[in-house]
Amino acid sequence: RLVPVASPRGRMGSDLGVTVDLVTPDVVAQLKKGEAPSELVVPPAKTKSFLLELVWAAIRHDLDAAAVASGANAALEKTADEKNLDALLTDVVWFVSLAVESDARLRVKLAELANALVEKERVIKKETLMTQCEGEFLEEAGFVASASAFRKKEIRVNTRVVYTQKKFNLLREETEGYAKVIAVLGAFKDGLRFRAEKGKGDEDTALIVKGETKPRFSSEHEKFSPSSVVRAAQSLIGAFDLDPNRVLELVLEACELAPPEHASAFMELFSLFRAENVAQVLGFAFQNHAAEAAREKEAARARG
Repeated sequence: RLVPVASPRGRMGSDLGVTVDLVTPDVVAQLKKGEAPSELVVPPAKTKSFLLELVWAAIRHDLDAAAVASGANAALEKTADEKNLDALLTDVVWFVSLAVESDARLRVKLAELANALVEKERVIKKETLMTQCEGEFLEEAGFVASASAFRKKEIRVNTRVVYTQKKFNLLREETEGYAKVIAVLGAFKDGLRFRAEKGKGDEDTALIVKGETKPRFSSEHEKFSPSSVVRAAQSLIGAFDLDPNRVLELVLEACELAPPEHASAFMELFSLFRAENVAQVLGFAFQNHAAEAAREKEAARARG
């Protein structure tokens, strides 16, 4: 974002506090005559400062949109910023619109300039300007019919994009994704058993097959570390558009079925999910278990 700077002594200044050392009176005079300032050299680091001075000169010294477009194109021609003129000039218009908010005359002139830069000169895209500027300024420039209606629509779109949650159901989701999650968790659980039994050095860790001693588990099980399972679960959630809460339920189920000595290894898997989500899913699980126990107790009482 542009930030106004103090005007040092010996240089032209403006009410915005902008240092004017590029768009001098001579440059303004040339632009008013319809001549492009060919000798003007704008350092890459001062591109935004130049555009700011140019727009400020336009609303202060009655430069038209054609002169602004000509000056901007001439200064940025064959530079790295040439392709970004739309975004840079929009940023400047946004900044100046806030700076002249209390000056009705300058604000009207800026709105007219912005409209001409979009509609006539086509150096700014309407879509870019509408994403940057405030609704009141867009209404003054003629791009929206009502600032309040635009604000309401903006809020609705923002809510839909940021806060609306997808409704998951079994008909929509990929069952293959859940199957792969279960396979990964199964391999992880088997890998824990394999590493535990391998560490013990018991004879049970091997099988006798056709007279040959073979390991009970494949070496593939050793690859399923907690970090690799977390990465695999993340990939499957994204690839198959799975409900993270249902994946969390599968992780909890696998943890429940694992031997007590292996339960701590599942703690790293829970880092994949938000802590509050884990607590909520656990709460629902306890509620279901309590309801099931109550039903069994009621059925036993009815039988007895």
